[in-house]
Amino acid sequence: RVVGMAADRATGGYWEVAADGGIFAFDAPFFGSMGGQPLDAPMVGMAPTSSGQGYHLVASDGGIFSFGNAGFDGSMGGQPLDAPMVGMAGS
Repeated sequence: RVVGMAADRATGGYWEVAADGGIFAFDAPFFGSMGGQPLDAPMVGMAPTSSGQGYHLVASDGGIFSFGNAGFDGSMGGQPLDAPMVGMAGS
């Protein structure tokens, strides 16, 4: 089940992220995924880096997963949340 997508400004392509952490790249570079890896909670969204050289995935428990040149600034995975995450946006 696809739960989010993001555009690649460099190529005009896009990425889709599935609830299991799999990434589907369409005319956009593939930097990795969590597909096939055990997750504590399903993915709910993604956001590309401003350079298009990476992306972040977010799980409903607040876990953040970074790929490519996407720096990792922290995660709420394993921390109590008032409500589940439902998506994310880049800055």
